[in-house]
Amino acid sequence: MVDMLKKGDDLRPAYANFDYEALDSTQLGWIRHLTYFSQYRAHVIRRHAVKRVSNDMKILFIEQHSMKLGDRVFYTLESKRQTYLQALEATPYIAGVFSLCFLCLYAIKTPLTSKLYKEAFYSLGLGMMLAG
Repeated sequence: MVDMLKKGDDLRPAYANFDYEALDSTQLGWIRHLTYFSQYRAHVIRRHAVKRVSNDMKILFIEQHSMKLGDRVFYTLESKRQTYLQALEATPYIAGVFSLCFLCLYAIKTPLTSKLYKEAFYSLGLGMMLAG
């Protein structure tokens, strides 16, 4: 819908000096119907704008409407959510283990005079990316 409004905005200069008085009543009726979108432009944009719904709101909606969903659908969704949450709980530990492995590899490869500050940050980043 927003794309259609943008397309109309792009076409507006082409009709700058158009004589609307020469149109018949049917054409004017159609134009009146079509101008609804420009009259209520802000409302149309708000209504059809992309809205991001958080996961908490989705879960709240599912819990609110669990009786309407049916047991099978509700428990399938709930098991997927629990799997997702358990994976998120395990991620910091897995990332820590991977980071420690990367730091050990960096320590073996770098000379003894190095302080390993840069390598510690690299290993932390690589461990978090690999765990995620």
